[in-house]
Formats: sequence, C-alpha cells, structure tokens
Amino acid sequence: MKFLTLGLVIFGFCNSFSQIQNVEIITKKNDTIKNVELKMGHISKSNLEVLLQEKITYLDKQGDKVKLLPTDVSSFSFTYDNEVLRFENIQDRGFALEMYSNKLKLFRVKTNAFNVYIIKKSDGKVIYMEAKGLSRLISKKEIAKAIPDCQSTLQKVEDKTLTIQGEAGVIELVKDYEMNCN
Repeated sequence: MKFLTLGLVIFGFCNSFSQIQNVEIITKKNDTIKNVELKMGHISKSNLEVLLQEKITYLDKQGDKVKLLPTDVSSFSFTYDNEVLRFENIQDRGFALEMYSNKLKLFRVKTNAFNVYIIKKSDGKVIYMEAKGLSRLISKKEIAKAIPDCQSTLQKVEDKTLTIQGEAGVIELVKDYEMNCN
C-alpha cells in the first residue's frame, strides 16, 4: 500500500511538473501553428531549453508526430509554469531562448560546459559571447571582442561600474550597449 501511495504521489508531481501551454510556432513560410502539444515528457526548465535548441517535436491534430528543424521555423513560444518562453532561430544553427528584447535582442544557448549569449542587432548582425568556467561569467576579453564598437560600455566594464554577474548583469550589459552605442 505504501508503494502504491508513493507511486501516485510521484506520478502526480511529474504531471504537474512541466505544464506547457499556448504553443505558437511561426514557420519560415510565415504560417502560424497553434494549439498543438509539444512532445517533451516531464522535464525541468533547464532541460527543456537544451532539448529545444535543435528541433521541435509536436503532435498534430491527427496525433502524428511532426519534427521541425531550425531551417523550418523562425520562432516559437509557449507558456511554461505561467512564464512565456520565446525561442528564435539563430542563423539556422539552432533555437535560442530570448532573455531581452528591445532595439537589441539577447538570447541564451546552454551547453554542458558553458552558456553562449547572443546579441541580435536590428540590422540582423549577430554577436556571440561565451560564458565559461565554473561561474559561467563572461570575461572582459570576451566582451571587448564582442562589442569593440562601444568604448563607453567597455570602459564601464573595465572600471567595474557595470558588473557582469549572473544573467541580470548580462542583460544590463546589453541595455547599456543598446543605449550608448546602437
């Protein structure tokens, strides 16, 4: 009886663990696919992000699995645990999670060893910054290589008036770059 109760509790937890709703896929042909179920199973948010970087698999209205690659999709979004997550195709290489959007857009791609932050400019230019090491911080050298056209932002990083600690710091870096040099 104890095992049955424990099994039911675990099953109930897993069913409520990953609630994906309001799926919207924009294809390269500018078609919109809505009200489909992503075929993901029960996974955490960080695993979800990694699994969706290379392809999207969903069930169509007939219940058939449909797999879409970055060459097929411009962007997609869905609600996960009351948070809207938006992914965008980055140069047909894969999908990246949007972290910030204004004149510039900031995206993140996770790997086992490091995170890659991607700045997408309004002219379509894409800038990559790798956050390596145990703390997964972006080095000053990496920032200087990514945004050499913005001396005021680089000076703030050098003077430590703009600290790049955690993802909030990366967003502040992009906002400063957007405000002063873009």
